[in-house]
Amino acid sequence: MQKITKMYGWINIQKKIKGILSDIDGTLLFKGNPIQGTIDAVSKLRKRKKLLFLTNTDSKSPDSIHKKLSKHGFPIQKEEIFSPIIAIKTFLEKNKDKKIFLVTTKEVEREFKQFKIVNNKEIPDYVIISDFSDDWDVHRLNNAFKHVLKGAKLFGTQGNRYCLNKLGEPVIDTGSLVKMLAYAA
Repeated sequence: MQKITKMYGWINIQKKIKGILSDIDGTLLFKGNPIQGTIDAVSKLRKRKKLLFLTNTDSKSPDSIHKKLSKHGFPIQKEEIFSPIIAIKTFLEKNKDKKIFLVTTKEVEREFKQFKIVNNKEIPDYVIISDFSDDWDVHRLNNAFKHVLKGAKLFGTQGNRYCLNKLGEPVIDTGSLVKMLAYAA
């Protein structure tokens, strides 16, 4: 260990680190529950460094993600969480005149109420696909496909081919749906 410390200058690196960037699923939580020692680790890190937590969870609102972490006892502020939903909303803030068609959960759809959401008949500028979990509807995907054929730009909130559900079983994720629509269009 001493050779590694000298070789990589670990002590010097520690002094230069100003913040910590951490994933949430698989790092802090596993199957929705805290991984042993992570709450304590976040508490200790908070005292020394700035923290930012990333997640590619795109079926839940940032507020819902924060509430879940808080319920488990993680000392994390809502502003310290960055998700694909926040990224897309940030992009749309710069493009407020654009119309959007959403294929997502009802919870996430509410996050976009300040933007111009169109129905199936009106052609949007952007089609936004995120994980719509148990709200699967082939008609929504078909409508998204038709909009892309008519010129709407396709956005996916993340690129995972599959994820694990609450039972630990693999299920199709956003990336697969986006690739399917892009290929078909």
